[in-house]
This record gives sequence, C-alpha cells and structure tokens, in this order.
Amino acid sequence: MIDKETAKAVQSRIVHIREVMLMKYPFFGELAMKLKIGAAHCETAYTDMDRIVFDPEFIADMDDKQLLFLYMHELMHCVLLHPVRGIGKLHREYNIACDIVVNSNILDYMGEKEIEIAGSYAMHLSPSGREGRVMTAEEVYEELMRIRNDGKAGKPFPKNTKLQGEYRILSLDEDEMNPMDDHKPWGSIDDPGEKADRMNKDVLEIAGKYGAPGGCPQAVLAILEDEKMKAKLKWKDLLRDFVESNTFLTDYSFAPPDRRFSDGDYLLPAENVFPDEEVQNIWFCVDCSGSIGIVERSWFLTEIRGLLEQFTYCHGLLSYFDTGVTPPESFSNLEELKRIVPVGGGGTSFWVIFKYMQEHMAGNLPKAIVILTDGFAPDVEEREACGVPVLWLLTTPDMEMSWGRTVHIDIER
Repeated sequence: MIDKETAKAVQSRIVHIREVMLMKYPFFGELAMKLKIGAAHCETAYTDMDRIVFDPEFIADMDDKQLLFLYMHELMHCVLLHPVRGIGKLHREYNIACDIVVNSNILDYMGEKEIEIAGSYAMHLSPSGREGRVMTAEEVYEELMRIRNDGKAGKPFPKNTKLQGEYRILSLDEDEMNPMDDHKPWGSIDDPGEKADRMNKDVLEIAGKYGAPGGCPQAVLAILEDEKMKAKLKWKDLLRDFVESNTFLTDYSFAPPDRRFSDGDYLLPAENVFPDEEVQNIWFCVDCSGSIGIVERSWFLTEIRGLLEQFTYCHGLLSYFDTGVTPPESFSNLEELKRIVPVGGGGTSFWVIFKYMQEHMAGNLPKAIVILTDGFAPDVEEREACGVPVLWLLTTPDMEMSWGRTVHIDIER
C-alpha cells in the first residue's frame, strides 16, 4: 500500500512530466490527459488503458528524460492497442515484440538513437535488424517465434553483436528478465472492445491536429493513412451501392413464379430483381466553379473512371456546372470520358442542374444524379429533382445537404 505522501510526490512529478510532454510532444501530451495516473508497488509501470501506474521506487532514480520516455512507452502501448491484441500469443515473446515496436517509434519521435532505462538499453530492433517502427507487434512476434523455435531445436542463438540485446532476452528465464514495464495486467482488462474503441477515437481526434511527419510517431501516421484508405473505400462502396440501387431491373413475371405459394392452386407472378451490370443513364454533374481547383476536378474524373471499371458496361452522362450547366455528354469508356472538356470558373448554382433536367430531359429523366462538389451554393428544394435520386459527393467535411444522400470524401493533395 502506497502512503499518501509518496502517492502525492509521484503524482506531482508525473504531472510535471506531462506538462513537459504537452510542450515538446503535444500528441502524447494531449493523449496523456485522457488517462488517469496512479502509484502502486508494481515493480515497474503498467497500463490497463484506463490509467498509467508507476512504482515510486522504480522511477525514483530516473531523470526527466527517462521518465518521459517511460510515460510515452505506456501511452504508445495504448495507441497501438497492444493490451488487447495479444490473445493466443506466448506472453514473453509478445511482450518483447510490443516493446520493440513501441521503443523504436518513441526513439525516432524524440530524435534519439538509444536510451537506457533501469540499467538496460531500450530494445528497438527486430531479430532481422529492422526498426520496430516499420513493423507491427505481430510481425516482430513472428520473427521472435522463429528464433525461439530454432533455440528449442538445439541451434544456438545468433551472435550478431548489433542484435545481442534482442536475442539474449529470448534465452533468459522469466525471472532473469529486466523489463521496462509490466504487461501482466493486460490479461485482465474489462471491456477490451469498449476501451479499444475509445482509444481509437481519442488517437484519431488528437492525431488529426498533429498528423504530419514529426508531429506524430511513425506508427500513428500509419494509422491515419489506414483511416483515410478505409474512408475512401467506404465512400467508393457507397457510390457503387447508390448506382446499383438505382439501376436494378424489377420484373413481375411467371418466370420464375413466386415459390412461396407453389403449393397452392394458383401460380402467382414473382417480383424478380436483377442487378443490371449494364449501368445506364446516370448523370454525373461536376462542380467546375472558381472554388474548385484542378486537383479536385481531376480527382472527380478519376473516381468516375473508377466506377466505369466496376461494371461490365457503363453508359453515363457528364456535365460541368458553375452558374450554368453544360449539356450532358454521354460516355461509355475512358476515351469518351477524356474527350469531354471542362467548362466553368464562375460562381456555383445547383438550381441550374435541375432546371436543365426539367426543360431538356423531361422525356427521359436520368435514373440517378451524382453531384460532385464542395457544397458551397444556395440550397435547392427536393421537389426540383422530380423524384430522381440524388447523391451529393462533398469535399467539405461536416457539411450536410438538406435532402438526397450525402457522402463526404477526402481528397489527397
């Protein structure tokens, strides 16, 4: 049991380190504010993703730089969800793998090559000699398991001097190890899914402020890239689903009949829905106003081209608009798409799209309209669409159109 004076002294020092972290390494500093701190006779330090606990005796002889590293070490375990990812893995090897990944990320982030904690240098190289920051804990774990299995087969551990620390620890018994922190609490974490979701949310929110080289550790930048890719894939799926949902053919016929009633005296026609791989009559309207740059316009066309490639045959219509709209030009392949010349550069009006449709397409309304825009224009009432489904692809975060379906897209610049 830690007495109040000792606990207060630990808290005071950790708060000081957290202030240093906020100034020098704001990503970790803000994340540290999300977790509680504590003191206990735990021999080293540990985290359960709710708090970070330090043993007063373990940190007593550490200077501020070492304690700062230890604090970020625990935070990085939380960032990478190490406490909830080790199910089914050997405890010792997984612990070492996690520490190699974490230490490498922090050393690089701090601009350091090595650091000594509690008499041992922080491991940061995998057995193959790769920096842990370019690997996942699972990848390092696989390397360690291969070395461990070689050792069991009677083969000696490699004598590579550079990797001696990483290899030597695999030959030690559990009680001979001198770990930086204690991972045993990871096995008894309550609601791991809830904690992982909460941590992911916090990490993405904070990393969004500092997500540039030097602003976050390399593994965090990789997390941001993964999220961007997921978002891009998600909206691509939504675009395809929208197009497919508005190009299905529905046919009431007796071929085949409705088999739910096949035992009765009468055969009833069934509603037979066929996915139309020959997508036709989707009208793409690309914002070409002064607020849309060449990057956005090129990106819009790239995504339309991507949609072309998803279907066996795709016949679409393309118009450019600002305060006017170009007559729809048909395309069914990449060459035809490229030949349609962008026109625009003024203000923005969505009304011109629907006015043109009402005046010139009334006899053959499009099956759906996809409007690619930043969203900065006066709103239009839904009735102007004459019942045609509309998908708004917006480059502006957090903006929602008042009707139709809105999908937010992130353009890489």
